[in-house]
Formats: sequence, structure tokens, C-alpha cells
Amino acid sequence: MAKVSSRSGRYTRLATPWRAVFAVVLSVFLMLTIFQGSFAVSAPLEGADENSQTSENPAGGGLSSDPAPVDDTSPADDAEAPEAPAPVQQEQEAEALEPASSQADILEQGRYSLEQGPALSAHSRGAQQMGFSGTSRSANALSCDPGVYYGLSLDDGQVWKLTGGGAKGTDPERVFTMQDPNSPKRNGKYNGLAVGDNGKVAYAYNIQKQRNSSPFLEIYRWDAASNETKKVFDARYNLGGIGNNFYLIAGGMSPNKDGKFYFGGYKTVDKDVGEYRYDRWGNRYWHRFYWQYSVYFHLYEFSHNPSGHGVVRHVGLVEVDSFRRNWDSHLDPTSYSTNGDLAFDAQGNMMILYHNATTGDGRLVTVRKAALDAAIADPGKAIATAPLPKKNPYGTWASGGVMFNGLAVNRDGTMVAGYVHSGETAVRKLSAATGEQLGEDWKPVSKTLMTQGQTSQDLASCNFPPTILVDKDFKGRADSKDQAELILGTSDDINNPYVQVTTAGTENGVQPEYIGPAVVRTGHDYFITERFLRDGTPSADAMKSYQKQLTCTMSKQPGSVEHLPVTPHVVGENYVTNKVTIPAELATADYPEPAISCRYTNTPVQIDVTKNFAGRADSSDQVKLVLNNTPDFTDPLAEATTAGTATGVQDQKIAPTPVSAGGTYYVAEQFLRNGQEDGTAYTQYNKALTCTAKKADGTRVNVNTAPADTNPAQGFVIHKVTLPADLTDGSYADPAVSCQFTNTPATLEVTKNFEGRRDVSDQVDLIVTEKAPDDVSAPLDNAAVASVTTAGNAPGVQNQKITSPIKAGTTYYITERFKRDNEGGQLEVSDQAFNAYDKELTCTVTKDGGQPQELTATPYEPNPAATNYLTYKVVIPGPSGTAGLPIQSVNCQFTNTPRSNLTLVKIVEDEPTYGILEAADPSEFKLRAQKEGATDYAVDASPTDDASLYGNAKSVTVENLSAGTYTLSEVIPDTRPYYEQDLSYDWTCEPYGFAMQSHGSLLQSRGRLFEAKGDGTATVNLPSDIDVICFVTNTTSAITVLKDFPTGDPAQIKLSATPDAGDDGQPVPNLPKLDNVAGSNEPNQANTMFVKPGHKYTLSETSDVAYLYNNLEVYIGDPKNPYDSSSWDDPDVWESVVDEYGNPTTVVSTDYPGEHKIYRFVNTNPSVPGMPLTGGMSRDAFLIGAAALVVIGATAITATWWWRRRTTK
Repeated sequence: MAKVSSRSGRYTRLATPWRAVFAVVLSVFLMLTIFQGSFAVSAPLEGADENSQTSENPAGGGLSSDPAPVDDTSPADDAEAPEAPAPVQQEQEAEALEPASSQADILEQGRYSLEQGPALSAHSRGAQQMGFSGTSRSANALSCDPGVYYGLSLDDGQVWKLTGGGAKGTDPERVFTMQDPNSPKRNGKYNGLAVGDNGKVAYAYNIQKQRNSSPFLEIYRWDAASNETKKVFDARYNLGGIGNNFYLIAGGMSPNKDGKFYFGGYKTVDKDVGEYRYDRWGNRYWHRFYWQYSVYFHLYEFSHNPSGHGVVRHVGLVEVDSFRRNWDSHLDPTSYSTNGDLAFDAQGNMMILYHNATTGDGRLVTVRKAALDAAIADPGKAIATAPLPKKNPYGTWASGGVMFNGLAVNRDGTMVAGYVHSGETAVRKLSAATGEQLGEDWKPVSKTLMTQGQTSQDLASCNFPPTILVDKDFKGRADSKDQAELILGTSDDINNPYVQVTTAGTENGVQPEYIGPAVVRTGHDYFITERFLRDGTPSADAMKSYQKQLTCTMSKQPGSVEHLPVTPHVVGENYVTNKVTIPAELATADYPEPAISCRYTNTPVQIDVTKNFAGRADSSDQVKLVLNNTPDFTDPLAEATTAGTATGVQDQKIAPTPVSAGGTYYVAEQFLRNGQEDGTAYTQYNKALTCTAKKADGTRVNVNTAPADTNPAQGFVIHKVTLPADLTDGSYADPAVSCQFTNTPATLEVTKNFEGRRDVSDQVDLIVTEKAPDDVSAPLDNAAVASVTTAGNAPGVQNQKITSPIKAGTTYYITERFKRDNEGGQLEVSDQAFNAYDKELTCTVTKDGGQPQELTATPYEPNPAATNYLTYKVVIPGPSGTAGLPIQSVNCQFTNTPRSNLTLVKIVEDEPTYGILEAADPSEFKLRAQKEGATDYAVDASPTDDASLYGNAKSVTVENLSAGTYTLSEVIPDTRPYYEQDLSYDWTCEPYGFAMQSHGSLLQSRGRLFEAKGDGTATVNLPSDIDVICFVTNTTSAITVLKDFPTGDPAQIKLSATPDAGDDGQPVPNLPKLDNVAGSNEPNQANTMFVKPGHKYTLSETSDVAYLYNNLEVYIGDPKNPYDSSSWDDPDVWESVVDEYGNPTTVVSTDYPGEHKIYRFVNTNPSVPGMPLTGGMSRDAFLIGAAALVVIGATAITATWWWRRRTTK
């Protein structure tokens, strides 16, 4: 037998002495196979099943763990050979793979090329829940519930139901058989169990190997509707490059509704990697570097035809492994035992379980649906795979391990693999990412129940596992050589990935290189990393050049989107890792499409620079904008020069330019006039730079800037811009910084602040002139540099204002002229409005970017004096040397505070005598109001305006008083010294709108605006734009002196009431008195007078007739009705007048203002002596004589007692 050798590039025939030996061995082999009744089955190796693949091995095949090229040429050949260049493949490697009919020759030929196809750019993101479906199933349909899978006995075709990992010590359930009772199978093994169409269809096949001819291929189909198995394909079939003497080992069904059955098996081929060289004599020879081995999975499809014979096609081949020969091993890599199975996820992506039981390596290889569809459309060629995951240590066969055959996937993302070891059936749960064994292996109680102790079983399910896809979106590239390495792992160790891929090319947008779909486990954490490369090397600078954002989504229903939480985990020097937890609910029926899509979006950090001309000092003025990473602008990163004469933001700008987060950059503007550098233009503008970035919430924040250098002579200024270090961490909406130079000629701004309006129609003209407004007529407007009229009636700073360019060193006159609506609804210049406000102008100047400073504004008095406008003179500072214009702006503001009216009301209480006397007129008093700090009175007048609403009252009003604190007082006329303030009322004040209420309500508001001092004065806080009314009440007291002379005529007695002297001992001027008025027992004007409250008066009486003085009494009856003389006869309403010691007195006074006291002298006539009878003495004479004797006797007794007392001493 001849074999292609890749070593020499030509056929190497076996030596003749060995031909006889070969013939003998062949004869023995034929006899043994005939004896066993089989043409294809040989005894399995210990620990392997008969479905394992033993690939044909060309002589000299091998595997090397050393990545360096291995040169196995003889020393003679290499003696003078030139130094080996980089490895290349021979010319034969460029040959394309042919269709299946000729592919066997190509695959068995050495030095061929099989390149992996380009990565797909289309993503298959649809998914179907493993074991669940919204469609109905027949009663016999197999279960697609999570954790349910099925096993196929390879010998007898029985199908077994297994649940979960299988409970320890339990047996599986036999559900049906793949045998067709009407068509017995040929001599071979069942394999390739596949369950599809939501559990309603199952497939398996049988291969009967034929020596030197195509094998018989039998395909069986079970239908749940009929619960029957039928052979649907039975024919010789050339399996193409896989070879005829080989068992297929895998089968599966796509979730697509096409009903196709896919199956296949492995083949290992070798490849000689090296180059042609020339020896010293010019002879060309092949110099080998190493042997490269590739393991391919050959994929076939079967299309069922219910009405006829189905069709089998060779779809193509998938490279699942590639390695160099290990020369320390005696095994030829082409003889390695490889096995596995295939399955599909819900999107139609195919997963191939590859297990090399010889080396112990294994991996789950994904063929994306798009690549599979392309291979079906153009079959027989290499099929591209998703980025291959790392190899996992599944265990070696030679070391007593296992070789996996059956494969099923669970809804939770675990894999279930079947194997036979020492004749016993077993099932193992595995992690697709790591190959880790999950829990104990399951073995039935009847150890050989499913296998009869001979061969393994195949596994299948209609579950679909959750998958994850990770791709990359370059919104732009900071450097054309920038790439990103995407890494998916079960830990944050980026050097131990599950799957990884590196982008390529220079195109922006979603990259065609991506990870997955890769199987993931629900409830577990996965770490998704992107590492930044620049020119093929991990780069911290590249990482700082992009904003990095990872988003992950999944869907409950098509069209719906749910975002998964993404947790930042590690930020390295050139990479960033985020953690994503696969939700446990993804394994439930709520998610018929258990697929997760994750995308890293990278937006380059950029900066742009624009120019805003707020005005042009000269129409030819322009600026050159420059950006660089150093203050030297000889080789800038970018530049632009403005053009035209328009103001505002210029069209010419520095477009977004890639920069790095946290970096320092320099931006400059250079002023040009008439196309040349110009220092004068530089001095005539205020120059400001602002740089901002947009946060994720939409707000813009300032980016740090600082002046770096200026050169007025050359007309430029440089600013340093420090970009935020966190510009790339996702807290910004995009990592873009926008800078803008704003140039504004120095300006004067005049504003108006109405703190209130005395009339809602009040407005002002604001006028700026360079000439003094001595003429108050129209020329004031005609000479204006700028003017504006306010509008509306809102208080505060008005929207209308003046903004005007100004010239340094110039004097400006700033005027406000008052207007008010006339009766016709038109605004007219108004003296009344002018007088209704306090007026003030304040100005500030801002110099060289500093803080505003006070600028003097001097009142200007025109001649003649203005009556409706006010002008201030303001001198603008001039330039100072080469530093340019020292001012940026002058801001002036008129503040007008409305004045208020103050009304003082004098109330004189009705006299307390109930009409006997007449009270004083309020106009006899003078009222005063003096502002705090003033020397003059704001009010100093007698009230003359009628205020009878408040009783005996008159008022005085002063308009347009400035707000402030005023002291209120009054002056009592000299002719009325007996009047005093009624302190029970004192001063009271109210806002004018409330003052029209009753007088009683005024008393309740005491203290709201004022404070009574208790000494006849008060203070009132007069507000701005609120009129206030204040009240003061005066009253006096009265006494009435009556004569009670029941036995005589009261008029015969004269009564007097005389005021005592004052505290200084002098008489008090103008105090009333009663002077010998005729006595009366009724009050009248003659015996009643006003008295000063509290002042003392002496009462007396005289008469020309004899009378007896009995008593002086005061009325204590009802004070509300003191003149009801009908009660005067009641002795209880009178009491004697006594002093503080209780002795009778005639000195009296009133106790409080408003009191009326009534006094009366009580007199009687003297009695007439009795006359004697007929010449004798009268009775009185005897009484007098008796009294005299009593006095004499008492005197004698006293004298005797005193004499005796002295003699006894």
C-alpha cells in the first residue's frame, strides 16, 4: 500500500522485502474478519468505543509541542544552506479545495493549503428556548424540557430518556427504537442521534463499511405523529475526503423548519511547512520547518423526501484543531482517537464537540449560521468557524480517561457528554467554557443496560443552550493602526480566556471579527475584556484615546430588548474588563430566544476648536486657530483660518481631532488684519476661551483651561487645555471636547432695575451720548450713541438694555428719562414719574479678565435743571501700553426705588363732658415726621385735610417720600396745654390700603410697621412703593364743681377751682380755672372746665350769707351716665374727698386723660337760737352755764392730783 508523504513531496514505495510480510498480514486479517461475520469492525482499544475515529496516517507524521520550526533534514543537506527565512508553505498549498468527488485526493495529499474563511459580519442573534416551544406537540413527541435528553444504543438502536444528570442508582427510560421493523439494518453501528422539530422528529444512521468501496449508508427517521421508525435512505455513498473505512460519529438537527439532518466525522491530515532553498551548486531542495497537523470535521446533510428517496450531500469541512507534531511521542497524530458530537443552538448556529482522547484536549467549536448557510449554498469547501475557544482538559484515553461520543446541551448552558469506560455506560456534565466536570458522573444501576457492555451511546436533545455574542463597534479610529482584542472568560484572567478574537482592518463601525455565539451557563459570571492594540502591540495610549462602553441585551420576544447589568471590574493599563452575570431566568420559558448580545462601543476622544466673532473692530480682521500637543506650533496637529466678515461662530474651524483622555493640549488664536499678523487687532478685542464636554445626563461641564503664553506684538494668545482623565469611562455622553474662542470688542452695557413701579405704566428711556445733554429737548435723542425704552410692568432688571461698543479714554453721558401713560394711553415724558422714584446709577469696569471694579459715575446737572430726566457722567479708562485695551466691559445700572406717601391723621377725642364744653379742633395741632439721620422734618404741618371718617380728625399727606425709618411726633398748641396723647391709643400706623377700615382694626395692627415709644413719639418703617397712614389721638380731662345746699339757695355760694403751680413752682400758663362761679347742683359751662390730666386743683367756696360747711364729695356712680341727677339723692354714689392720709381735703385732680370728675360742696344753713319764756332765760342759756360748771370742776380735780403727786416724790 502506498501513502502520500509530505516530507519529500513524492511517493515513497515500500521496500520489496516487506511485500511478502504485508501479504501474510493481510491474509490473516481477512480470515479474522470473515470469521467474525464483519468486514469493518475491529476489536476496540481498551477504554475506547468502536465509534472512535482512527484516521489514516501517512508515514512520518508527528506532533511537536515546540512552536519553533523543526528542521529534520540531514546535516549534509544543510551544510551550506542559507539562513531560513520566515516559514512559508509550498506552492501546492495554494491549491483550492475541490468538490467532494475529488476532495479525498486533496486531503490526503501533503503540502496543501486550507485557509479559514473570513469572519462573518452578520450576526445570528435569534434563539429558541431549550426544551420549550410555543407550538403544539403530538402526544408522542419527545420532551424538550430543560435537563431532558436522549441516548441511543449504538448496537440495537434503542432510544433512552434521561433526565438531568440522572439520579444516582436509577435507570433510564426506554422510549422507542430506531430500528425499522420492515427493513433490518445492515451490519454496522447506530449513531448520530438527532431530535428536532420540537421533539416530533428523530434521526440516526448506520454505516456498513465496505473494503475498497463506498460504504452503505442507512438513515432512519422516527416520526412522533405515527410513533414509527422508517429507513429513509439506504445506498452506497462516497463520503468524499473522510475515507470509506471510517465511522461517522455525530448527528444533529437545526432548529430551522427545513427538517434537514446533519451528521459527520473527523479526519486528521498533515502539512509540511517549509520553503525551497538552493545549495551551493544551485540545486533547489525543500527545507522543512515543521509538520503541521489539522483536524477537520466533515459535515453532511440529509434532506428527507416523504414521497421518494432523500438526498445526502457533503456540505464541507470544519477545522477544529491545529497543532505541530510532538516528536517525543511515539504516536502519529493522524492516528489520534478523535470523537464527539454536534448540536445546534436556537439561532441555527452549529456546535461541534471535539474531543481528542489521545491528548485529552477538547473544545466546543461554533459554526455560525451564516457560514453554514453559505456552505450549503456552495458545498464541499472549507467552512469558517467562529473564533475557536481554548482547548479544555477533558482527559486522555491512554491515562484511563474517557472519550466522549454523545453530546447534548442543556437549557442552563451545561453540556452532557456520554462515554463508555470499561464496558460501562456513563454520562458527565461539563462546562463548555472550561471543560470542568460538574458533579459526579451518572451511571445506571444496570451498568450495561444501554450498551450491553459493548459500545457507547449517542446523546441528543431538543434543548437549546443560552449563548453570548461579543462584538466591537469602532465609532472612529484615533490611529489607523488601532485594533482591539476581545476576550471572553470565566475569570478576570485575560491570559486564560474562554474565547478571544482580534479586530483587523481600518474600517469604522461594527467589526466583522467577533466572539461567539458561545455557550454560557445561567447564573454564572462571565468577564468580557477589550484590550487595545496599536500597531499590533498592547497600548496604554490607544486605550486612553477611546471612550469604552459595554452594553449587553437579551429579548423575551422578538423585537423586545432588555438590558443586562454590566459591572466594571478591572481597568488595566491597556485593557478594561467588565463583568456580566447570565440571568437564571434565561433558562425559563419566558425567554424563547436565550441569546445575549454584548457590544463594546469605542468612540475616539476628540477635540474641536471654533471661533466666535461677537463683533469685528475692523472688517478685515481674521484669526488663525491652531491645535497641538506642545506649545510649539511649528508642526501643529491641526489648524484653520477664518474668512469673511460675518459675525458669530465662523464656518472655518478645527474639525474633531483625535486626542487622549487626561492629556494636555495647547490651543491658540493669532489675530490677522489685512492678512498679516497684527498686534493692534490683538489689543482691540476681549479674548476668552471656553472648553466643555457633555455628561451622560446631557449637561455640559467646563474643561480645565489656563493661559499658557501671549505675544501681543505677533497678535497671538495660547491656552493650555487639560482633558478629563475620566472622559472615557462612560460618564460622558461622548468623549468629545469642544473649545471656542470668543472675541468681543470692549462694550458698555446699561441696564435698568425697577424695584417697583408707582404706576404700572411707568417706563424710562435709557440714552447714551458723547455730548452733555444741556439741551433737554429732541437733540438729546438725536445725539444718542445708543438708546432704548423699557417695556412691560414686571419689577427687577428689565429685558431692554443698551449694549454698545465703547472707545477707551472717552467720556459718556448716561441718561434715564421718565415716562408715564397719559389719559390717552400714550407714553409721555413725565415729571410726576420722575419724582416718584429714588434714582441711582452704579457702574463697574472689568479689566484684563479680572474681577469687576467700581467705576465712578458722577451726577451731571444740566442748565436749566431737568425735571424729568437724570444724567451721569462716566469716563472710560484708556489703553495702557502694549498690554492692549485694559478694559473688557463697563456695566452700568440705573436702580429706581419707588417712593411712598405718608399720611398723618390727628384725632381729638370728643370732650369728656358730653357736650358741656367744646373740644379742640385737630388743626390746632402740628404733626411731624423726621427721617432717620436727617436734620429737617419730612412732615411739619398742621392737619387740615378732612378725615371725619375717623371722628373728630384731620390729616396731612406728604407724597414721594423715600423709604426709610421716620420718627413721628406732635406739637400741642400753647392754648391747649391740658391736651395730652391718649396713651391707650398712642401712635398707630397701617398700610394705606388697610387704613380705610374701622378705627378698631387699626388698633389690632399695632406694631406691624411702627413702634410706639410711650413718650408721645413713634418710629415708622416706611416701605418702598407702599403708602402708609398713621394716627395719633389726643384728649383731655374735665372737672365739674357743684353746690348741694338743700336748705338754701346754691347760687348764694360762690365756687372756685384754682390750678396749683407747676413742678417749677410757677403757674402753668393757659390752664383754665373756675373763679367764684355761682353754685349750682347741675353741671353747666360755668361750673365745668377742662383740666390737665393729673394736675392738682384746689376747690373752694365763699358766700355772703351764713351757711354751715358739711363736706366735699366726689361722684362715684355710673361713669357712663354721670349726669343722671335722679340718682344723686342716693348717698351711696357719693363719697367724701380725703387726702392720702384719709383727712378731708379740697385738693383734687383727674387720674387719666378723658376722665370727667364731678365734685360737690354739701352745705346747710345754721340753726336760730331758742328765745326764753316771758322775761326768763332761754334753754340755751342754761345749757351754756352747765357746761361752764363742768369745765371748772374738771380743772379743780386735775390741780389737786398734780399737787399730791409732787409731794410724794
